Amino acid sequence: MTQMTLCLIIAALTVASFLWGKFTLGTTAMISMMLFYLTGILDGPTVLACFGNSTAVMLIGMFVVAAGFNKTQFVKNVANWIAKVAKGSLTKVLFGYIVIAILLCQFISSNLIPFCIIAPLMINTVEQMGYKPSKVVYPLGIACVITCQALPLGAGATQYAQLNEYLASNGAVQQMSILDPMISRLPLVIIMAIYCIFIAPKFTPDEPVVSTSDMNVDAIAGKQLDKKAMAPFQEKAGYIIFLLVTVALLFSKQLAQPAWAICTIGAIAMVVTGVLTPKEAVAAMPMWVYFLFVGSIAMAQALSLTGAGAAIGG
Repeated sequence: MTQMTLCLIIAALTVASFLWGKFTLGTTAMISMMLFYLTGILDGPTVLACFGNSTAVMLIGMFVVAAGFNKTQFVKNVANWIAKVAKGSLTKVLFGYIVIAILLCQFISSNLIPFCIIAPLMINTVEQMGYKPSKVVYPLGIACVITCQALPLGAGATQYAQLNEYLASNGAVQQMSILDPMISRLPLVIIMAIYCIFIAPKFTPDEPVVSTSDMNVDAIAGKQLDKKAMAPFQEKAGYIIFLLVTVALLFSKQLAQPAWAICTIGAIAMVVTGVLTPKEAVAAMPMWVYFLFVGSIAMAQALSLTGAGAAIGG
């Protein structure tokens, strides 16, 4: 059996395991990588190099930076401001929360976490105005899903590096700039923001389709709004570090600093300044994302080295 055939079999089994869902994505990615190693498709140095991949290091660092930012009072302050300026207007409430949802989906690098943070606050606000949550939950969910990591902000600023790594692993010469993903995705972000704010609420039900009587929305929203504030120094440090990291990523070429170094320095700064404790910083590192990315790079290299990728492409 040729190495190309072995590579295609392992790749197919990996995809099947992803769809099966028996193992976590990170576990499947690691099993796949080791199969490439044991079959001789990838050698030891190549496998080890995947673990030290600069983009993987950058991802871990940016997650810590984002966790520090999320610990600030940013969401609480914005929620209070929206409730103050809305003055009973559902459109204004939607505008405020949809915009902040889009921004959080760049900072936190997730669509589920921003939704879980914002939904209780948004529901609490609209219920106090006399509206049902069924009018706003769907638009918020759509905004979080479709606009995630579309802008070069926070973790969204790492998208180009991930895409470049995939391109390089498959032999591509041309590389993306930090703004390229945004250029291709920004039109959809604008279209969906308009849809979620002005159009979707017209088609959402006036009453919840599924009973929400067991949802303790007030308690959840109160927990978000009552989140303990950090000391003034740490609060300001959280904003400043996040802003500096984002700006530094945008101008990494001019600063002559790689993205992984910028994110790592930012993560360390979050701990040194006390915004995050060492335990919180470690907890903020999503190792399954790291292992998934490392395994994906290994598969890309295997497909490239064996010629399987070129054969499929042909």
